[in-house]
Amino acid sequence: MKLQVEKLSASLIKGRLSKGYSQSYIAEQLGISQKAYSILESGHCRIDLVRFLYISHHIELHPMEIIEAAITGSPSWARPLKVYDDCQFEINDLRSRIKDLEEINSLLKGVLSYMIGNKGVEGNGEELLDHFVSKLLNRNY
Repeated sequence: MKLQVEKLSASLIKGRLSKGYSQSYIAEQLGISQKAYSILESGHCRIDLVRFLYISHHIELHPMEIIEAAITGSPSWARPLKVYDDCQFEINDLRSRIKDLEEINSLLKGVLSYMIGNKGVEGNGEELLDHFVSKLLNRNY
């Protein structure tokens, strides 16, 4: 049992450090002294489940990530995340599409404004409509 407690303690320390938090900061979040937190984190006393959940919350890691790191010795927060890269690609693609849709929205407003006779619309309504249609034809949705 001692070995598992040591591994869990090491996992908590690695997790806290990976987030850049000091023992003092986490202790303050938990409402205990830095010395008391140091004793908890070092494995010199057992951590109950509720305290473990509070600690994992304050170091911003899922409890299972900490347990997995203790078991495997390979913390998931230290591994590069392919999922993150895929999501980042999707986010950039969505930003590009939003920009395109905002441009189309602006063109549509100009065409509609021209069609209902509002003054102050820059350009000829037919030119706006032609520009709008060409923009739509060049999009891949």
